[in-house]
Amino acid sequence: MTVASALDKIPLRDYILSRLANQVGSAKVVRVWDRDLGVDFDGVLRGVYCLKANHDSRYHARIALPCTDEELAHARNEANRWLASTYGEFSCQWWYGLIDRKVFLKESLTGQDAVGPLDDYRFHIINGKAAFLQLDVGLGAQERHNPIHDENLNYLPCESVRDKLHEAELPALAGRAQEIEIELGRNTSIAASIFT
Repeated sequence: MTVASALDKIPLRDYILSRLANQVGSAKVVRVWDRDLGVDFDGVLRGVYCLKANHDSRYHARIALPCTDEELAHARNEANRWLASTYGEFSCQWWYGLIDRKVFLKESLTGQDAVGPLDDYRFHIINGKAAFLQLDVGLGAQERHNPIHDENLNYLPCESVRDKLHEAELPALAGRAQEIEIELGRNTSIAASIFT
């Protein structure tokens, strides 16, 4: 696996499922668009989806289909903006520039009625061992923050990317999720976030 494919959300999903299909699931990707193709939702079943870019750690939008013409125009504008961006250029995350940029639509993990921002759990695995957990609480919201937990999932009262606003309670399966991340990170340089 190359560096670019290890960071690209589309092939990384298949890599995770090929290694741990009996332990984890993944939201179905229903459509992928290259840079030159316009976003359209023709033929996509009614439901809630997430429109994302594959070459970053921030660009995403929740969309309910069918959508209005205005919502479709907004989704297209966002997708074009994402595809035109060189994510990571100003934050020393140069590896995002290695990825062939695409936009994709996947089924939402939050369900039909869920509203509000998502929480993202980023387990950092170094040499096959848990180093720390960085939460991204309120992804897409004004009050977004990043509480840090140590390798034993104990809260660390420190600041990281953003100001620490408060401790966030971990879900019951956080320990199991960390075990899965360790398995994915063993003998590879990949450290994936599976709770996005």
